[in-house]
Amino acid sequence: MHIYQESEQHNQTSAFTGTITNFFARLLISVSFVFLVGIFPLADVDKAAILWGMSLLAILTYLVARERKVKPIAEVIKHLLAASAVVVASTLIPPWISELFG
Repeated sequence: MHIYQESEQHNQTSAFTGTITNFFARLLISVSFVFLVGIFPLADVDKAAILWGMSLLAILTYLVARERKVKPIAEVIKHLLAASAVVVASTLIPPWISELFG
């Protein structure tokens, strides 16, 4: 992030602030998933994490779309469909690989 901002010729203060902000935003989002392990039974953590992740994705996509002045609902649907495809693929691929090579 910092190198990218410097390459875009942002001033040092702006690049540093952006890097720190980005780091803490990612840290807080990551830690929010850790809390799910403490709140939910282990059998349900995966479902809670998917629901929480999809909710965060929808909210953040909506906010960014409004800022960019594009249709928020279309953007949210597009991002949730892509995320759903990733979740489905990550569920189906490991057993397939295990069967193929195991």
